[in-house]
Amino acid sequence: MPNLIRMRFETFEECRSALSELHDHLFELDRAGFDQAAATWHGWFIRPLDDPTRVVRQRTYLVLVTHYYPVVETRVTLEGVKAVTVRDRAEIGTYTFNDLHRTDTGCRLVFNEDLEINVQFAGDLRGEFRDERELPNHRGYITSLGPIDFGFRVEQPNQRLERTGGQPSYLMRAPEAAGRSTAGRYAA
Repeated sequence: MPNLIRMRFETFEECRSALSELHDHLFELDRAGFDQAAATWHGWFIRPLDDPTRVVRQRTYLVLVTHYYPVVETRVTLEGVKAVTVRDRAEIGTYTFNDLHRTDTGCRLVFNEDLEINVQFAGDLRGEFRDERELPNHRGYITSLGPIDFGFRVEQPNQRLERTGGQPSYLMRAPEAAGRSTAGRYAA
């Protein structure tokens, strides 16, 4: 079993440090939620598992390299939440986390694809960062062309990389059939 992370945070600085583990990793807005009765907000992220023994490196041509990683589902729970406002201008469903900013009444989670989640707290910011489980049928990958990195992506069971002549094509199967926009999700 992999070493999964579980950590509590009691300050903004501790929360920001914990969430730095999620920078440029996937967030599913549809699964996030605010429970007003429990005064909690939770968000679900997918990030690579830090296990060098399970990383697969594949070189294509001379300078194109892809690293494949096992992935883990991570839940972030914020406690003592009074209100949550979501500003979703892209409306694409899956985003990549960028940063956490302090506000007068709480914090703002900022995502790369024009999504912001403002969280207001009744008291101090506190919560938990918890790896829930490894996703055995998924794998993450990062493709690099020399020093240029194309970002973290995830293959799902129904979206395996197409193979052309034994080499990956780096194009995801289009999930438009499922009725969801792919803009910004799995851009090549």
